[in-house]
Amino acid sequence: MFHLKNLLYVLIILNIGCAKQNSTTQNSSSPTDAKINIVKPPITDPIDALTITNKPLKFAGLKSASFSFSTLQSGSTFQCKLDAGAAVPCTSPFNYTNLTDGIHYFTVFATNNAGTMWASENFNWNVDENFINLNTSNPPTTSTSTSATITFNSDAHAPTFQCKLDSGSFAPCTSGVQLSNLSTGRHTFIIQVTNGLGTATLTGGFYWDVL
Repeated sequence: MFHLKNLLYVLIILNIGCAKQNSTTQNSSSPTDAKINIVKPPITDPIDALTITNKPLKFAGLKSASFSFSTLQSGSTFQCKLDAGAAVPCTSPFNYTNLTDGIHYFTVFATNNAGTMWASENFNWNVDENFINLNTSNPPTTSTSTSATITFNSDAHAPTFQCKLDSGSFAPCTSGVQLSNLSTGRHTFIIQVTNGLGTATLTGGFYWDVL
């Protein structure tokens, strides 16, 4: 004989089962089912972006620095700031001289024709009088020409150069050395650079064949 209390017991069991099923369904929902509103910050149009196009080496001995910068946003004006100094109106290129040893910070700001400062770019570099390097432009490894022009430079402070061709002796030289009447065969050109303090010397060179 089926009693009323047995019916109530069955209904209670069914309700508990449904509750567990609902709970399981909710917990197993994929996170992608939730609707999340993401607010992204505005991104500057890359066409209008402010760019530093020329700058010193990250580590150099030069007591001067030149910065070039540009943007395609018409009507923009610029301000430049060095280290803790005040920002001043500037145009590209903008130069600094008499820099002290240590880390320096350059920032350029762009203001549009509505007077709103809309972008900035920065760069830091280290000046050290003891630094030395050597950059050269080498002739092709083989050439039929009996002449050559050798150019070179250094980012050292007040560098001086000495050069020699083949078995010749070193002699003071400057970039743009003109060589002529070269014989056929292999030639070697050596460049020696010394920084302004005389604390460092670097020697570099290259060879090429005249056919």
